[in-house]
Amino acid sequence: MRFPSNMHLFNRFLIPALIILNLLLSCSKDSTKPEEENLNPDIPGDSYKPVPPPATGPLRPSLAVEPGPSNNPARIKLTVGGLLGPGGAPIAYNTDNLTIVEDGVVKGFKLTLGQAAGLKADIVFVIDNTGSMGGAIAGVRASVLNFLNAIRNSGQDIQVGLVAFNDNIPPAANTGVDPADTRAHAAVYSFHNLTAAYEQASAIYQQIATLPATGGGDTPELCFGGLDYARRTFSWRIGAQRIYIVITDATSWGKNYPIPNTKGIDADYFTDISLSDSLRSEGSVVHCFCPDNKSSLLASEYNVRPLATLTGGTWTLFSNTLDLTSLPIIGVTTASGLVEFVKNGPAGTTKERTVRVVVETEENGTVTNGESVINTTF
Repeated sequence: MRFPSNMHLFNRFLIPALIILNLLLSCSKDSTKPEEENLNPDIPGDSYKPVPPPATGPLRPSLAVEPGPSNNPARIKLTVGGLLGPGGAPIAYNTDNLTIVEDGVVKGFKLTLGQAAGLKADIVFVIDNTGSMGGAIAGVRASVLNFLNAIRNSGQDIQVGLVAFNDNIPPAANTGVDPADTRAHAAVYSFHNLTAAYEQASAIYQQIATLPATGGGDTPELCFGGLDYARRTFSWRIGAQRIYIVITDATSWGKNYPIPNTKGIDADYFTDISLSDSLRSEGSVVHCFCPDNKSSLLASEYNVRPLATLTGGTWTLFSNTLDLTSLPIIGVTTASGLVEFVKNGPAGTTKERTVRVVVETEENGTVTNGESVINTTF
C-alpha cells in the first residue's frame, strides 16, 4: 500500500486550510477596519511631520468645531476664522499656511473656501449705554444698524445678538436677567439672544434703534460682566464662528474691586487676561472700539483693549463718529475656511480633545505667524 508523500499531504490538505484561514482573517480584519477609511477618501491621511513649535505671533483665528454626523462620526468639521495679514488684506488660507494638530497629531485635512464651505457666524454687539455715551449713542445706533444692513445683504449665514451693559443695575430692575445671576444682573441693561431675524422690522433692530444712554456713575463700567453674560447664556450654534463687537467709551471694573459691593463682583471675578483666556478657549474673537489706556491706577480697573489683542481681534480708538462698516468682519468671515479631518482613534469614541491651529504667512518677505487652541469634545 502506497502512502501519499508529505508534499502531497501539504498540497491536498494544508494549502486549502491556509486559504480558508486567510479568508477568515481577512473577513475579521475588514469587519474591524475603521469605517472612516472608507467613508472619507477625500481627506488625506495624517502627517508624520513634526508638531510645529508654539507660534507667538498675532494671528489668532476664531475656531468652531462641529462633530461628525451619526453616519460618519469620524469626520470633523473645523471652521477657521478669516484673518487679516500684515498688509491689511485677508489671508488666503491653503494647506501650506495652515497646520492642524489634534492631541499632538498633525492632521491631514481637506480645505474648502468661499460659498462652497457653507460657513456660519454668530456676532454679538456688546454696547455701553451708560450716561457718558450720551454724545455718541446716536452715532453708535446708526453705525450698528448700517452694519446689520450690510451683513444681511452679504448673503452669509450670520446670526446677531445684543448686550447693552451699564453699571450697578438695581437688584429690583426688570432687565430679564435672573436676579440670582449677580454678575450679570448688575451689568446688563438689556439684551437680545442670537437671532437670524434682524431686518428693519425685527425686535433686535428696533431694540438697537431705540437704545438710550442712561445711568452709570463712576468712570469704569461693567463691560466684562455684560460680555460674559452673552458668553454664558446665548444660543451659540455648533460650528459657527463666535465674534463679539464691543463698543465703550470707558474701562471696565474687574477683579480686586472691594468686597462686599453691589456690582456683582466677587473674589473670582475677571481680569482682562482671564476673560480673554475663556473667550479664546471657546474659539472666540473680540473686536473693540474703546479707549487705549486706563484712567487711573486702581487695581480693579481694566482696559478693554486687551480683549481684542489677546483673542486676535481688531482694536479701534473709540470716537463719537465710529464706523463699524470699517471693520473687516464681512471680508474676514468670507475669507474663513472649512477644514475637515478624520479624528484620532476609533470613530465611535467621544472624548475631550485639544485642537490647535497654527497659521504662518509670508508677505513681502516678512513671515507672520500665530495660533489658536480650542478644547472640545467629539
